[in-house]
Amino acid sequence: MTEAHWAGEWRRRLGRPLRVLHVGNVANNAYLNARMLNDAGLDCDVLCPGNYHIMASPEWEELDDLRVIVDPDRPDWDAAAPRAVRPRWFSQGPAHAAAAYLAAKRGGSRWRAATRWRALELRRRLSSGQRWRWARRAHAASRGWRASPVRDGTSPGPSDLTLDIVSYGRHHGWTSQQLRDVFTCYDVIHGYGAEAILPYAAGARPYIAWEHGTLRQLPFERSTEGRLTAEAYRAADQVVITNADNRSAAERLGIARYRFMPHPINESRPSPESVTALREQLRRRLDADFLLFHPSRQHWHPERPDHLEKGNDRLIAALAQFFEVRPGAGAIFVEWGDSVEESRALIGRLGLDRRIAWIPPQTGLSMARHMLACDVMADQFHLGAFGSTLPRALFLGCPSMIHLDAAVHRWCLPELPPVMNVREPAEMVAALQRAAADRAWLAGLAERGRRWYESYHSNAVVLSQLGALYADAVAVTPPGLDGRQSPPGHVSGA
Repeated sequence: MTEAHWAGEWRRRLGRPLRVLHVGNVANNAYLNARMLNDAGLDCDVLCPGNYHIMASPEWEELDDLRVIVDPDRPDWDAAAPRAVRPRWFSQGPAHAAAAYLAAKRGGSRWRAATRWRALELRRRLSSGQRWRWARRAHAASRGWRASPVRDGTSPGPSDLTLDIVSYGRHHGWTSQQLRDVFTCYDVIHGYGAEAILPYAAGARPYIAWEHGTLRQLPFERSTEGRLTAEAYRAADQVVITNADNRSAAERLGIARYRFMPHPINESRPSPESVTALREQLRRRLDADFLLFHPSRQHWHPERPDHLEKGNDRLIAALAQFFEVRPGAGAIFVEWGDSVEESRALIGRLGLDRRIAWIPPQTGLSMARHMLACDVMADQFHLGAFGSTLPRALFLGCPSMIHLDAAVHRWCLPELPPVMNVREPAEMVAALQRAAADRAWLAGLAERGRRWYESYHSNAVVLSQLGALYADAVAVTPPGLDGRQSPPGHVSGA
């Protein structure tokens, strides 16, 4: 990728590239953004504190021929991908150690940086077996924390916030001073999800809070993490909403500066030969000539909680009807989520075991291969908004079935993506029957999806919008100046 024009403008203004630190890496959003920005001429690092999950690791996006990973929360990359080489701009590990490496890297001491990098790699290897107590603590932090005491109200005072920050940092293995030591090496801090708490706690300026489903529930919880997340998003110089339905949550929180921005997508493509081979394998496995791929997390519940619900049971009910009229069809489900056993049980009760195959969670490239090997991708059927799965399918030209609420997207998209927009089982059955019977219509839907992606969601679009985002953020605190201003409402002394 050639240098973006706006990145060149920063280089001329500063005499160096704009330096951005991305903090947190759920679903590899930080990694994908940083990789794209580095290719475009910026100078980015990623701080991934306490999260070793497979989908928070670069290998998940870059590699394909992985061996079996036993524990997705603590993957053994040496065994799964022995030839993988991590970029030195991606720092993953316990918060204090990962931050210390970046501080050394930015401080100009090659020896100290090399030593701390080797220590991080050792910690990562040990954590895969959960053999050391500190590794278990880091894993607990990566799973999230809801510690209290509970207090009434949503606007704690300065002394309460100080206690929250100290308590939260102690639990997650950092202090505000440790964070300040590394954050002052950058022009912009870009915090993802609940990790926006870190620049808020350190008094970093400017900082960006990037939500990826974060605002639906967490900031409204009566917990330490909930309170700090709410304050961090309110105080941010800019807030990015990637799930369109979360605009209402931003309004409830009183966030003044927010905008919509698409998720970054891994735009790598598998080889056509590998797609053909996989399709033949899946067809033989299911004895099917029409294949549906359902990569969404398995999570469904009678109460339909918005922040987790996927409506998988609705899809299973629809497939039971569809398979009756189309016996030569099959489906592939991914074995992840809290409701896997419930889905298996429902599939068994409906007699669909031979028509539905289960596969483990897939890397980015392998998931793309499964999308292309199947005729339809089925996403989620409750929330009415989309995340990163649908855009990946549209980029690849895979016809998709999902529930989208037009009203939720009017504020941020001029038009909805072209999909089979369904919610209830009867609607799904009708859509699948048309898709199986009219391949020309299905191909046209795929082509319209590709065009929509290029216009509204491509990485070129994301890159351009990131440029505008950083320009607006640094308008408050110009880069290259010593010191940082505290965010509005920030608590000093933490």
